[in-house]
Amino acid sequence: MDESSAMKNHKNLDLFLHRSSALYYAILDNRGMFSYVNFLYDKTFGPFLPDPAIYTFSSVIVPEDAGIFLKAQQECLNEPGHIACADLRKRRSDGSLLLTRWECCALTDDDKVIGLQCIGKDVADDGATAGKNQAIRNAQEDPAQSDIARQRQITEAAILAQEKQRAEIGRELHDNINQILTTTKLYIDMAINEEELRDELMTKSYQNISTVIEEIRTLSKSLVPPSLGDIGLKEAIYEMIGNLNISRKITIRLRTSGFANAGDSLPGHIKLVIFRIVQEQVNNIVKHSKATNAEIKLAISKENLNITVTDNGLGFDARKKVKGIGLTNITSRAEAYNGRVEIISSPGNGCSLRVSIPI
Repeated sequence: MDESSAMKNHKNLDLFLHRSSALYYAILDNRGMFSYVNFLYDKTFGPFLPDPAIYTFSSVIVPEDAGIFLKAQQECLNEPGHIACADLRKRRSDGSLLLTRWECCALTDDDKVIGLQCIGKDVADDGATAGKNQAIRNAQEDPAQSDIARQRQITEAAILAQEKQRAEIGRELHDNINQILTTTKLYIDMAINEEELRDELMTKSYQNISTVIEEIRTLSKSLVPPSLGDIGLKEAIYEMIGNLNISRKITIRLRTSGFANAGDSLPGHIKLVIFRIVQEQVNNIVKHSKATNAEIKLAISKENLNITVTDNGLGFDARKKVKGIGLTNITSRAEAYNGRVEIISSPGNGCSLRVSIPI
């Protein structure tokens, strides 16, 4: 495509986004102040025109969701090229709430971050997001409903939406990126004609491509929800840690209690949340702890399912607020099912994560 065609297509895209009746589009500066909003955004959440710069994107986000956007904004500004996704409840100009899904990324000029561009759409009232929309309606129709109950409904629905998104990403990685890499291998075959560099190019290229394909296969498996109804919770966790024991310098063990009688009768959504909690903490250990040994304990009693994940890694000061989304995700998942989370750690003494979920 020549330069003139590219510029023409760019203008066509700008015009499409400006006139779109299905997509919201906003350009923000680094502070979150509006530089531009398209017609649909102005009509739904405005009026902002002719001077959107006196408002911020967070102005019409409900306070409980403001932190979600601020986190996404910071991720994009800190890492140009990164796309952050966020489900946000925004208030229409008539005062009613609307659940919207956004994708944001940094806006750059000569490699300098000058702002943020955000594309959003309404979230349909179906599938994994139905519960979140219902929570919004309940909050509007029944003011007596407790804030805690509403937040739990929203959190649970958000978790289900995240699982759906993980599945879609996993399929996309498997079906598309692997195909691209396979095609790339064919291109590299052309290096065979370069006799002087043949051995070096072939060896390095095939090693690298094989490694990338294996990484993508592993990533795809971690994103697509496991078929826990088919292979069972214990088996899914055994498979996960088995792969890590082979490829990482860490030994992870699994111990269970009470699963012989009750494990198979656990509801599917409970099995999935348990798997994700264990997976999240194991990833934390592998990435950050420098541990050589870790142990996962799952115990079912008459009233609770208890998860304990311990490691002999670096540890940290559990009294301080821990940065990062990993432990936050674990807490959110547990609280969505009335669970409790306890973290015991200190510098040099590893970490013990304890989660208890009523069943």
